[in-house]
Amino acid sequence: NSPMRHLTTFICLTLAVLLGGAGESFALPKCPSYVSPSNWTNCFATWFAPNGDKYVGEWKDGKKHGQGTDSYTTGEKYVGGYKDGKKHGQGTDTSYGRKYVGEYKDGIKEGSWVVYDHNGQLSSKNTYKDGKEEGLYEGYHDNGQLFLKGKFKDGKEVGLWKGYHPNGEIYLKENFKDGKLHGSWERYGAENYCMIGQL
Repeated sequence: NSPMRHLTTFICLTLAVLLGGAGESFALPKCPSYVSPSNWTNCFATWFAPNGDKYVGEWKDGKKHGQGTDSYTTGEKYVGGYKDGKKHGQGTDTSYGRKYVGEYKDGIKEGSWVVYDHNGQLSSKNTYKDGKEEGLYEGYHDNGQLFLKGKFKDGKEVGLWKGYHPNGEIYLKENFKDGKLHGSWERYGAENYCMIGQL
């Protein structure tokens, strides 16, 4: 068997996998081009907005519905679910190389979300309720060590927040109320130097 024959076989198999994957991406038939997008239903198509934004995905009753990909002229991107024209279900937003992975409910963030930087490194974890940050927030250094930890309530910082150096040592303690610094705070520097204040 010649190397060229092996190469040809590999290329054919690769194309078959890619084409097969592309065909399985959308179970629905293509939307008819002779029908207005406002009447597309139970089909998939590529659609361009007047400003150049591009959507590739499924439609129902003239709205984005099902799985799809939105590519914006700003360079941002969304891949995930839609319902009645709004982001809904599991999805991934990409902005300036950072990926935001979580769930939408009727167009707003809901539940647990995870953020990754442009290298794929975990950047932060938090939770949303009705589109606002709620509960525990954790931010991370590039080495994976905890950088910042605190809680949100109704989209605002509350209670004690702590900041950490990449080696795990604490350098900051701050108290918040309704998103504003409130009460005592402590900041640690080199050689166990400490500043303590009150607001």
